[in-house]
Amino acid sequence: MKKIVLIFLFLGNYLWSSAQGNTSLERTGNWFAGIHMGALAFFAEGYGDKSMGDITSFSMGFTGGNWTKSWMCLRVKGAYNSLNGYEEGNKDKNYRGFLLHTDVMFGMFDLLGGRPGNRFEVLPFVGLGGFFGGTSSYALIGGVQLLYSLTEVIDLDMEWQAAVYNDKFVEKGGLGHDGAMTLSLGISYRF
Repeated sequence: MKKIVLIFLFLGNYLWSSAQGNTSLERTGNWFAGIHMGALAFFAEGYGDKSMGDITSFSMGFTGGNWTKSWMCLRVKGAYNSLNGYEEGNKDKNYRGFLLHTDVMFGMFDLLGGRPGNRFEVLPFVGLGGFFGGTSSYALIGGVQLLYSLTEVIDLDMEWQAAVYNDKFVEKGGLGHDGAMTLSLGISYRF
């Protein structure tokens, strides 16, 4: 675990130092499309005694959107998810479905008076959507994306996302909602 944290710290330091370079990466008006994949952890009532491996699954999907301003982006994101759950008596239950949501993302460096067109950007976001599968639910979405522009048209990102669902997955009482957290890596193309 320490090695992974050190790798991310060194990578972040490299990206931060290269982001300070003189670049011209204006994003306003650009459309983009991309793919992402990562790990998803599902949280609901009675999960305190479960290991992280028991509640974690693979997530992959697509993303697309438009930079309406240098500091604001509207995005649609979809992902195929497999939510690893449990029923009464610790029986395994798997909820497979598609999470589709739309987000508003805010470029913090540009929004807070930075230079438009930085190579590196921090993008907090909020959104609404739904989980569609055998069990369907609304979803409230929030998170942070770290975006790095490799070239004038290729972006890499690392994203942490949290989703809150209604209590249709694990209905034991207690919590009124179920939730999931996703950590993913992605690549997108601006056109």
